Amino acid sequence: MMEIVPQLQVLTAVAGGPNLLEAQLSAINKFFPASAKVLVVDDSRRRRHYSNNRARGTAKRLREVAARYGAQYVRFPQYQHFMRNRLYQSPNPSPKFISYPSLRHADSLQYGLSVLGRGGEIQQLMILDSDMIPITYFKPENYFAEAAVWFVPMESFGHNGKIVYPMPVIFFADLAKAKSTASMNWDYSLVDGVTLDTGGEMRPWMEANAHQSKKITGLLGGRWKWNKDSELISLSLENFLTFDAAHNNEMQFCDFFLGTFIHLRGGSNWDPARRDVLQERINLFTDGIKNLINE
Repeated sequence: MMEIVPQLQVLTAVAGGPNLLEAQLSAINKFFPASAKVLVVDDSRRRRHYSNNRARGTAKRLREVAARYGAQYVRFPQYQHFMRNRLYQSPNPSPKFISYPSLRHADSLQYGLSVLGRGGEIQQLMILDSDMIPITYFKPENYFAEAAVWFVPMESFGHNGKIVYPMPVIFFADLAKAKSTASMNWDYSLVDGVTLDTGGEMRPWMEANAHQSKKITGLLGGRWKWNKDSELISLSLENFLTFDAAHNNEMQFCDFFLGTFIHLRGGSNWDPARRDVLQERINLFTDGIKNLINE
């Protein structure tokens, strides 16, 4: 009998940065199982905007990059930001969702899950931020042997204590063991007087799978320095990491998870304080990834 190889479905939502998408897809092609599939949800604006680095034609370039690397591409219907009841059964209202990057991200993820659901049951799901890139081989079976759900916890505090929910920067689940995507809701949430970010409404799903979930650990921005805290990062990224720390009080602004995934942070240009150095960060980052892929 032929063994059925589980298929890892990767979902990434992008707002711009075709060169970042190219770095991500090339790294996935090199470091992920050959059976892995990628869905790119494009939520880039057609007009000039900080998220697309004031460039026109972003959607066309993103579509071309996805096709070059064999990824599925869908364009997010922009009107659905105004009609959130088509994405969520009980959407949370927000007068800011059209411009607030995190809520647009939530909409894009929810739409991506609906697209994947049309093709049948998802076996294994991974959500990756658009600037989260593997720099060494990733073997999902090693993680799923330990737990069915892996997530980066986001913590907030309300009147009644700590509130924990998953961040969408990196999340993966074996849905043969965990609950299906049908009840996944990546919308923001209002809990205990606190507004939670993207993924706040995932709390019920996470609670149902608490017995088989594990937190993803890593080195978080502002708390580490690459040449002191990690020997796992290739020297191909040395120029980027040096520049990254030099513009963040000599500590890394980027994150590093599971000894495998490096997270540029701010790739969609949401952080006004770093817009003057974003392009140089991206150039050094993508050059480093390209050198790593070609090693």
